[in-house]
Amino acid sequence: MPCQLPHFVSGSKEVGLEVWTGDKPVNTNAGNRPPSTTQPTPQPGDSPHVYYKLRYIPPEGKAEIVLPELPPGKVYWQQPRWVNSQGQTYWAAANPIKTLPQPVYRKPVNNLVLRYTQGTKKILDLTIENIFKVSNDDDADAFRVRTAATLTESVASTGGGGTQLNLRYKFPPHREIILPDGQSFVDSRLEQFKDDLPRLITSVVQLDRLGNITRQYIDNNNFRLQQLAQTNPQQFKSLTDFHEMIQQGLESLSVSLPASGSAKPLEGWKAERHLPIDTPGRIETGKLDVTFTYLGTRKRDGREEAVISMGGLVRGKDDAVGGRADGQILVDLANGQTLLAETTVKLQLKALLSRPGEPLRELRVLAIMKFRMQRKMQL
Repeated sequence: MPCQLPHFVSGSKEVGLEVWTGDKPVNTNAGNRPPSTTQPTPQPGDSPHVYYKLRYIPPEGKAEIVLPELPPGKVYWQQPRWVNSQGQTYWAAANPIKTLPQPVYRKPVNNLVLRYTQGTKKILDLTIENIFKVSNDDDADAFRVRTAATLTESVASTGGGGTQLNLRYKFPPHREIILPDGQSFVDSRLEQFKDDLPRLITSVVQLDRLGNITRQYIDNNNFRLQQLAQTNPQQFKSLTDFHEMIQQGLESLSVSLPASGSAKPLEGWKAERHLPIDTPGRIETGKLDVTFTYLGTRKRDGREEAVISMGGLVRGKDDAVGGRADGQILVDLANGQTLLAETTVKLQLKALLSRPGEPLRELRVLAIMKFRMQRKMQL
């Protein structure tokens, strides 16, 4: 469960969260319990306070939290707690937990197997957002680059040797750059060729039986694409470079299923993924060493799905890039296909940044990359 924490916990030696059940606040508008520099005294009706240490990457801390049974008339409470660099412990204000993630049931799964049907079509919505800071201060100014693309996925063939998917842009993609002061403008480079992507690009994706992407390439049988390569090689390169970023974004979100087709709760397995690092000045590529962990199952919108977490380390060329990734993937147990994948990558790298009309400058920056892919099961 993620937890938004006060900005002043940055630099702390340890960050955690206490949870318990207790009475509902009498006044919902002033229902919190005050912060403290000493252990707060439990109030009548409280269950024992249980402490969970969080993995803290500003401004969010994460941990797997097992909530106790909720007695009638009670609510769940939470209270952040941290230890500063001098070893002093602080408690933030305590509040009832208003919204909870959907619970995951810890049970083994025996049908975590990828299955496609030839000829079927689905829609993929892909969003890549990159946030760049020149300081590790949570309140530091940030540049943002946001790219959104909608693709039609067609199953060209499937069988024991794997599956081939054909992807086409359903609409021209969109890409905008957002300045620290909130001003935004579309990427002029993409504007020059975005309308060509739906009519010129068919992307072929080959998967093995576990869902790993073994090959991605652009179908060059399109005569108009061949003609563009001859008449305007610079435009051709810009178009294919952009699409390569989209391909790598899809790869970074793809799940590798366990070879046995079954998993026990908290069982993990490893894979490697390419990672596009899209800065305003250039696109870099890193590698992501991923560990997938099966958490359990849940039902959503009438479907039973497996919940899989992913985490890993990012490696860049010549140590120019380094960081880590965390995310969650929902897999439809009826066919083993990913319904939703979300990944956040936090890293340090060199980037070219500038305001409009100013020359690019190379800076060492902190970057937060957010990837999201949703597969709609029906067109």
